[in-house]
Amino acid sequence: MMLLEASDALAASLPLALFAAVVFLVLIGPVSALMRRLGWIDRPSHRKAHAGAVPIAGGIGIVLTLLVTGLWAWVAPGSLGIDPAAFAPLIERSTLALAAGALLVFAVAFTDDRTPIRARWRFLAQGAAALVAVIGGTFIASLGELFWAVEIPLPLWIAVPFTLFGVCGVINALNMSDGADGLAGGLAFIATGWFALVLAFIAGSHPQAAALLPLALGLAGALAGFLLLNLRTPWRARAAIFMGDGGSMMLGFILGWLAVRSTQAFGEAGPPPVLALWILAVPLADTVSCMLRRVAHGATPMSPDHRHLHHLLPAAGLSVRRSVAIILAAALLLGGLGVLGWRLGVADWALFWTWVGLFGAYHYAALRFWATQPEDPLAPLPEHRRYPLRELKRRILRLAGAGSGQKQEPMRTLRRP
Repeated sequence: MMLLEASDALAASLPLALFAAVVFLVLIGPVSALMRRLGWIDRPSHRKAHAGAVPIAGGIGIVLTLLVTGLWAWVAPGSLGIDPAAFAPLIERSTLALAAGALLVFAVAFTDDRTPIRARWRFLAQGAAALVAVIGGTFIASLGELFWAVEIPLPLWIAVPFTLFGVCGVINALNMSDGADGLAGGLAFIATGWFALVLAFIAGSHPQAAALLPLALGLAGALAGFLLLNLRTPWRARAAIFMGDGGSMMLGFILGWLAVRSTQAFGEAGPPPVLALWILAVPLADTVSCMLRRVAHGATPMSPDHRHLHHLLPAAGLSVRRSVAIILAAALLLGGLGVLGWRLGVADWALFWTWVGLFGAYHYAALRFWATQPEDPLAPLPEHRRYPLRELKRRILRLAGAGSGQKQEPMRTLRRP
């Protein structure tokens, strides 16, 4: 019965999603032309292998689509089959904070797409946007029964920085996945679809979930329009537009907000926080794996490289199109397993430790594969590498030697010939 009700809720908002897709496709032509004229163009470089100059029009196209669709749904909701009263719960602090935070992240990253901004200012904007969401009432107050069969509530002084860390993590995870045609948009589309299904399951008992459902499906519709021009298909060999950092970071913020809101705001009817890990499994697991490997090899966690999952599969011999299809299929499968586990009542801790086991297997396999490949040309030179764990060990040994009166030999740095 719950599944039928969720299906009905999704079907009721489907015209809105289709309308958003059409609006995007109508707007994107003049927007792309304007972006070319203004210089928002992505050109090939040592870090980017696409052919020719591509307009960075996807992000602004999605923003304009959401604004037009939202305005149309507000003025003429009956034309899209939406009850005007359903929008009332959206006029509150949490959703206004969502809009403000998303626009802030987009504005800074969109500017960075044309005129590079120092990384610290981008991180500051992300943190400010996440803080706006927290002030709006969206924060992680509980981890559920994450590690064992005991609820883990978070006091406010932990909940706030934890939420900032989590939302900023999702922002950067999706941004780092934007390295192959259709990948970031496809991952965002799949995750938005799973969050929409979650909202549909609880829409009957929570008016705000019912109000957020058209919003999620409107975003999914805009992403569907974007993917028609960005995803490699048998009839499109290359992407016609890119979303840019502005688009990927804004989408990351919205997904982070949806992850927190859907798991924290609806009490017992809502899903556990661990479900967000499953819905966002691919970008989160790939980002954490890359960061761990970078630190182990003396680079900073945010340093660029060619060692993401969307680099691994082509290095293994697959085409970019097939690599993206496999990654998106994995994201769809993992999100579905998470939602299925929630609906079947699988314990939070069982879902969490299963996720950790899958991540460990992927991380180990990725390390073994990259160990057989030539060194990444973007990797820092040996003299520029830093090994904090080795440095900590050296300091501990020095202190231990001083305490015992034994002289410790200095550790030598191995240099690449």
